Amino acid sequence: MNRAIPIFGLLSILAFGSCNNDLDLVYYADPIPVVYGILCPQDSVHRVMIRRSFICGDSVEHYAKQPDSVLFGTVQVNMEVRSDEGSVLERYNFQPEVFALRNEGFFASAPNILYATRSTQPVNPLIINTFDKYTLTAYFPEIDKSIIAETWIPPVLMLASPARLDPFEMDMLVEQSIRFVWQQSQTYNIEMITVFNYLEEINYEWIPKSIKHKRTYPHLGKNQYASREELSLNGDWFYPMVGGRIKKDPSVSARKFVSIDFLFFTIPAGAYDNYLYTQYPTDYSESTFSNIINGQGLFTAYSRRELKGFTLGTASIDSLVSGKDTRDLGFVRW
Repeated sequence: MNRAIPIFGLLSILAFGSCNNDLDLVYYADPIPVVYGILCPQDSVHRVMIRRSFICGDSVEHYAKQPDSVLFGTVQVNMEVRSDEGSVLERYNFQPEVFALRNEGFFASAPNILYATRSTQPVNPLIINTFDKYTLTAYFPEIDKSIIAETWIPPVLMLASPARLDPFEMDMLVEQSIRFVWQQSQTYNIEMITVFNYLEEINYEWIPKSIKHKRTYPHLGKNQYASREELSLNGDWFYPMVGGRIKKDPSVSARKFVSIDFLFFTIPAGAYDNYLYTQYPTDYSESTFSNIINGQGLFTAYSRRELKGFTLGTASIDSLVSGKDTRDLGFVRW
C-alpha cells in the first residue's frame, strides 16, 4: 500500500482502487508556493523567503533533503507600494541571494536562498498615511502560476512624551528617569524593547554585549475606548532587570556601561495570531492561516521607532557598580 505524505500541512489527493481495498496514490498535485515575509519600511533591504510544497510516496526524509523538492528553479518576484486608491508609489524587483547554510535539520540546508531588494526610495513611515500598503507578486514559470499578497504599512508610533526624543543623561535614582506616553490603538499592537548596551573585558579585550527587555501592549477590543498608555522607568525596575539578565561569567574580568536604547514596534493586530497559527498548528486544525492568494504562508509589515544613545549620570553609574542588584557583575566606573 502506498501512502501519501503531506508537507507544510497541504492535503494530498487520494482515491480508492476500483478492484481492491488498497489505498493508492493516483494523483500528484502541483507544488504550492509557500511565502514568508515580514517587512519594515525603515529597512534598506527587504527580504522574503519562498519555498515549495511537495508530495512523495515513499521516503519523505530523503526528498526533504533534496533542494529541488523545496525550492523553485526560477521565480520572478516584485513588490509595489500602493495607496488605498490603487496608485503605485514605488516598485521593487527582488533578486535571489544565497546566504550562509541553514542549521542541519529535516529540510535541505543548502542552498539557503532568499529573495531581496534594495530600496532606491524607501518609504518614509513618518509621513505615510495608514492606507499605504505593500503588494507582493511572484510568478513561477515551471508551474505557470502566480501568487499575490497585500499588507498595510503601519504608521510609526507617535510619542506624546518624552518631549525630548534626542538622547539625554538619565538619573535612575529619581521617581521618573524617563516617561513614555502614547495613544492606544484598536488596530495595532505596540511592542517596546529596552536595550542595555555594555562591554565585557575578556583576556584584555573589550567585547560589545547587550541585554533586552520586551513589553507588549495589545490592541484594544471592539468595545474599549482609546486612552493613553503610560510607562515610567526608574532604578527600582532598571537595576533588578540588569542584574537578572546578565549571567555571571568567571572569564569576564570587568564590565562597562555604554548606553540604553528604546525601540518601539507598531505591529498589525492580527500578526501575532497569524504567526502563531502558522508556526504552531495543532492536530485539531484542518487548515493553516494564509494571506497568500494562490499559495500558503504569511506576508505582513511593521514599523519601528528607535530612540538610541541614552546615558546614565554619575550617581546612576555608582549604583550600577555597587548596588545590591548588580555589584556582583563587575561593572567599573571608568
